[in-house]
Amino acid sequence: MTQNSLILEAPYGQITLVDDPSHVFGSVDNLQHYDQAFWLGSGEMSRRPSLIHGLYFDDGRSIVLVADGGCSTVHRHSAVVVKDVVYLCVGNRVAALGLRHADLCWVREVDTATCFGVHWVAARQALITHGELTIGCLSLAGDIRWYTGGRDIFMGEVRCMPEHIEAVDFNQEVYRFDYLTGQIFA
Repeated sequence: MTQNSLILEAPYGQITLVDDPSHVFGSVDNLQHYDQAFWLGSGEMSRRPSLIHGLYFDDGRSIVLVADGGCSTVHRHSAVVVKDVVYLCVGNRVAALGLRHADLCWVREVDTATCFGVHWVAARQALITHGELTIGCLSLAGDIRWYTGGRDIFMGEVRCMPEHIEAVDFNQEVYRFDYLTGQIFA
């Protein structure tokens, strides 16, 4: 396994999410073999993917997720578990993976560049996405409720506060987004 990893607690045990940049989708010569593979990119895979994440389950199952569109690494906001689904940032998308049968529930493009993080806000029943160009809000079913951009790229921290979402752009400007509409507070 690689050094970039995230351990998640789930109803069926622990899940470990890792970066696996050496994996070649569809090759039999990979160092690590996965039980299942999902291509999450646009169209058929025709070029080298921008990122590859591996998922390892306590029961021995493993899944590889491969995508184009943006490149990010595994960190503490790369994935969240809600009930029996794990929601993961993969490229410029968020993917929902059912844990019981390891099935792909849905994939949504949430930013045209890359998705840095996903946050679960239980009180709002909302998945908040931290993209490079936009901050967004998804339902657990994958419905895009809203997404909003700023004056510059969102390279700073995103915090889910009780009354609003706070994001910081490249110029250290702080934005406060309304949970319901995505509008920026003055």
